[in-house]
Amino acid sequence: MQNPSSSSKSRSPLNEPDSTFIGETSELHFGFLVQEKKPVKLRIECAIDFVKANQKTSCKVFLLGDRDFSGSEGVERVRVHNWKDLTNVVITREYIESPFS
Repeated sequence: MQNPSSSSKSRSPLNEPDSTFIGETSELHFGFLVQEKKPVKLRIECAIDFVKANQKTSCKVFLLGDRDFSGSEGVERVRVHNWKDLTNVVITREYIESPFS
């Protein structure tokens, strides 16, 4: 597990795909080490910008965790996102091919 203080904010994500298509899945790997001696409450979120029919983006925030972490606790998780076409399920949402895909 990498020490958060040694990471660079300008570093590009590892294994970032060139494109993602409907029907595929993506994995988000994340981890951290609590360096406080006492327990801390952390909320971990992942935000994805979806392209709407009018070519504007809409940000959807996914909750990955919201709990108390004990001092010196190490965490490593994987979150899988399924890129499903929800047009038949949720009538108000439609996925548009975009330069971001």
